[in-house]
Amino acid sequence: ARYAWAHCWGDALTAQDSEPVELLRHGGRTVLFSRAQLDAAPDAAWFGRDGAVLARGRGAARRIADVRGDIVIRHYFRGGFIGRLIRDHYVYAGLAATRPWREFHLLLRAQRLGLPAPVPVAAQIVRAGLFYGGDLAMRMIVGSETLSAVAARGFDAVDWSAVGRCIALFHRHGFDHADLNAHNVLLQDDKVWIVDWDRGAVREPGAWQAGNVARLERSLRKLFPTRLASGAREWQALLMAYRA
Repeated sequence: ARYAWAHCWGDALTAQDSEPVELLRHGGRTVLFSRAQLDAAPDAAWFGRDGAVLARGRGAARRIADVRGDIVIRHYFRGGFIGRLIRDHYVYAGLAATRPWREFHLLLRAQRLGLPAPVPVAAQIVRAGLFYGGDLAMRMIVGSETLSAVAARGFDAVDWSAVGRCIALFHRHGFDHADLNAHNVLLQDDKVWIVDWDRGAVREPGAWQAGNVARLERSLRKLFPTRLASGAREWQALLMAYRA
């Protein structure tokens, strides 16, 4: 057969825990997609569709229209110095070790637990010899803004306690975010979301939890060096809610 299909389940996911995910292989290309989100398997052209650019650089993402709600497609790019040399390729160490696969299944787990993270739609892994590249498609969180954007208009516009409670909720379920910063926290009316789970993982409680919170604080201090002074009431409100 030209295409090989199978049901697949992510880390610690079973048929009782989550909706089935279709797995499509064709040559060096592997696609995962949720039947609850798409009626048919997305092809390479679908992942490459033109759309409104939401972000550039390492977090480059596009917004495309869909009858069930807009979709965000993010291509995986490297950051830092190595990103100048190898822009969007990673060493292939097995399908389950690829970044799109891992993030897709992590988001599936978050969805099963009812956590405020993006709903995964599809993922693509394209292998070429020893390397691979990939993409991830998620439902758009309509009407949301980054914490950095809202805080720039005024710290009083942010419900800092809600941000703290949201981080605590993920931590109670063991979700370790690899890059928790003010651009990866989204505010939507009275709801807080955490996005960009690339390289995230589920872990036992540990020092990483305080590390996540400290990383967010460093991000805010970098963006607002004079506003987020030591002991700022907004940050203290976040910490109190987080620790409650």
